[in-house]
Amino acid sequence: MIDLYLRAGDQATMDAALLAAGLIAEDGEPVLGVCLDRIGSYTIVTGFDGGIPIVEERPEYHANVRVLSDLDQLDAVADIMIPPPETPFRVWMAPSLTI
Repeated sequence: MIDLYLRAGDQATMDAALLAAGLIAEDGEPVLGVCLDRIGSYTIVTGFDGGIPIVEERPEYHANVRVLSDLDQLDAVADIMIPPPETPFRVWMAPSLTI
């Protein structure tokens, strides 16, 4: 198992890379042996000011991918791969090898 943390400028860029890597089919659904968690953009609370949350926007398109076997086309997603976040927004249920 391999976990990938991906970030692209938008969903179209993400989908193009996922398709080129053979991780999704033409319809955008993950292929057999691939788990895809589409996160999209999100906001996180970074602190509070007088009880009011201070939020930070993460406008890029994010996705987590779990590949259950070897990934031959890793180069296709190399430009959108990010290091594993210290505190991921979402995680998989069971641990695996993270690239």
